[in-house]
Amino acid sequence: METDDAQAGFDLSRRLEALAQGCLPPLDPAPGAVRRARSIRRRRRTGGALAAVAVVGLAGVLAQTVLPTTHPAERTTVVTTTGGTDPLDLHAAFGWLPANLTNVSYTAQPLRGDADAETAIATTGKKNGPGAILTVEQGNPGTAGMRESGAVNGHPAWVRTADGGPDGAGVTVVFQSRAGQWLSLLCPDVTQADALAIARGVVSGPVALPVQLTGLTPSEGPGQASLDTVGGRLTDSRLVFAIGSVLVTVDAEPVGAASVYSPAPGSKTATETRNGLRITVALFNMTPNRQAVWAKADPASYFAHIIPLGTDQDGWTTTVIVRG
Repeated sequence: METDDAQAGFDLSRRLEALAQGCLPPLDPAPGAVRRARSIRRRRRTGGALAAVAVVGLAGVLAQTVLPTTHPAERTTVVTTTGGTDPLDLHAAFGWLPANLTNVSYTAQPLRGDADAETAIATTGKKNGPGAILTVEQGNPGTAGMRESGAVNGHPAWVRTADGGPDGAGVTVVFQSRAGQWLSLLCPDVTQADALAIARGVVSGPVALPVQLTGLTPSEGPGQASLDTVGGRLTDSRLVFAIGSVLVTVDAEPVGAASVYSPAPGSKTATETRNGLRITVALFNMTPNRQAVWAKADPASYFAHIIPLGTDQDGWTTTVIVRG
């Protein structure tokens, strides 16, 4: 018979699986909550465009297409404005992390508007290594069978340990943010003391990104935004949004690094290197019956609307989308 602690770890793993299957194309499942989280990153890298097709399509944003056709003067410095938005505005992001959890990944799907619309994952980058998975809850997830262990943000912190349980679950912490948002933190193979320290360091708010988009008007906000870093250095950043019936992906990677981005089959793509970043624009036709519009879609025309801000996080911005 499974213990309550073991069952709790299994349930959280299932929730992560549902998140992945609900947002992104399927991949062969792998046991283990942290490995499941890693598979979310792999799906996003290869299937982000297709995922956003579903997100944007359900939102009903297929308005009249207005594609960029002009090339304004190139800019490489951020546009300062109070009218911009950051699609990677998170309910929960990591503050303090143990020194070995160097690989941090954030994903947000703003149009979904539910708790599963964002993920925060930190790992060592090594296969089956320790990790931390931060989940935003839609309400109090329940603390039955858990024990109170100090406070986080002035609220009780609830802890469950399940060493040796299904999926390798270690420490689960249920707590509230400063704003009262319920959060869950799953830390396989991380000590309870470190798990509580991670919880106490969690912050909320916009995460700075290495690109700024100007003079574009997405039909209805970005369908997906993501950021991957290793040791605080950029690995990959991605924005996915619709302009009419065309799905646009803007991917940024450091120059010289191996690319982790693979556009969806059938996409039109163009790549440009500026300010230390390799920018790839991929266009995907969401309505195949509108071939006249698709024929005019030119990914290279978007570069004039993209300001690359380099690989140094100090130069990144939370004013990401400056609407035209």
